[in-house]
Amino acid sequence: MYAGHIYAGTVEIVNLTIPASGISLASFSTPHAFTHNTWLSADSKTCFTTDEVDGAYLAAFDISNLGNISLIDTIQSNPGSGSVVHNTHIVNVSSADYAVTSWYKDGITVVDASRPDNIVQVGNYDTSPLSGGGFDGCWGVYPYLPSRTIVVSDIGTGLFVLAPNYVRACYIEGTIIDCSTLNPISGVLVQIVNPPAYSVNSSSDFTDALGKYGIGTVTAGTYTVSVSKTNYFMQTFTVTTTSGNVTPLNVQLCVTGINEFTNLADVSVYPNPFSASAVIQVSSLKSEVLSMIVYDMYGKQVRTLNSRLKTNDFVLERGGLASGIYFYQIISPSPVGEGRGEVIATGKLCVE
Repeated sequence: MYAGHIYAGTVEIVNLTIPASGISLASFSTPHAFTHNTWLSADSKTCFTTDEVDGAYLAAFDISNLGNISLIDTIQSNPGSGSVVHNTHIVNVSSADYAVTSWYKDGITVVDASRPDNIVQVGNYDTSPLSGGGFDGCWGVYPYLPSRTIVVSDIGTGLFVLAPNYVRACYIEGTIIDCSTLNPISGVLVQIVNPPAYSVNSSSDFTDALGKYGIGTVTAGTYTVSVSKTNYFMQTFTVTTTSGNVTPLNVQLCVTGINEFTNLADVSVYPNPFSASAVIQVSSLKSEVLSMIVYDMYGKQVRTLNSRLKTNDFVLERGGLASGIYFYQIISPSPVGEGRGEVIATGKLCVE
């Protein structure tokens, strides 16, 4: 028995071989501590749970080892809306698990749960004109009829009979490490830029302590994926996904290096801080065309400039730059065919 103790906010796993004298085997807490419902994956290695409160999650727990139960992923139907999840049910179709979930004012959702550490929403049907938190809308869902028809009850709008189309998700997964130490980096934001509308809640993730992440969409195709963390250079990649498959994307991020380079050139910036424009003067090298890259606090490249002809200075116009701290690298020309030149100076800029 996988019992949701709603007021305790826990799931208790009980051996009921002898129903009159159950034996508790393990228990674990759910993310919002109001455990309403549980359901097992087809292989009984994953327990899916719901907390019936505003803004809670459908959560997946690895229960393959009862001595080491761990939360492996969460998802919300409509992040930021405060909607309430109610009951989830796992149905296995063509050897893939799907979580069919009643989600109050968001109607029902269908999540590809066949990779429980990277669950991806692949369908939804909103039965309610309402939105946000509170207890109204889709109350119950039943996906186990022989026809696979889904029967849905809505508190305000009545009975719905739906014909589902269970489709596989497209996955992007990998590990992010530091380019110098080769150690994993936690807290890196990996996200699909401009994802399909109802895969937004599955299209971004932060790396865990092992540097691992998992994202996905319902629609196969080619996407731009950005990888970013404060004090690291942001990177973007073009990734092609296919239905039901994992596209690997492993990345090495390099620190912005503001305090790690030995400057090979004397640089002055005036004014600094600046409100309209600043001049960055390189004074210790012969005149040559240099390049400068400007990064924001998250390591995202925001400007690329070339020095003015026959001088070693740059004019940085504020343009659309927001107030805050920025970093720059000045790069010498590279010999033809040898790629990017040498970083000869780094520094900090402040926009008022």
